[in-house]
Amino acid sequence: MVEFRIDPRDGKPKLMEINPRFWGSLQLAIYSGVDFPYLLYKMAIDGDVEPVFEYKTGIKVRWLLLGDILRFLGIQNSNKLKALPEFLKFRGMGYDVLSLRDPMPALGAVLEGLKSMTLKERRNHAFDRGW
Repeated sequence: MVEFRIDPRDGKPKLMEINPRFWGSLQLAIYSGVDFPYLLYKMAIDGDVEPVFEYKTGIKVRWLLLGDILRFLGIQNSNKLKALPEFLKFRGMGYDVLSLRDPMPALGAVLEGLKSMTLKERRNHAFDRGW
């Protein structure tokens, strides 16, 4: 990932970061039609690849196991009822690690979530994020 930000002092983009690892929201790009891991594989095997200019917009992907559930549990009690309808929307969504074709990442995420709920230091990290 290469990240630029516009510098408000001169209005020009400035390089913020070059990170060779795939990012947490990678699944959103894949569901949108830009499969970066596959493109990287094709570049390694075939050399240059055709750039992807067409992609779907309006795609929604949830980080359900460790994102949405922990966030929902961390919401103040009075706001949980208001947040419930949005939390329970499952249709029309993509999921980051939930897949019937490859269930092992979801299992690993559940195990990590259990650790986050049972180990005090991880629980504090999960719930004390200012949400």
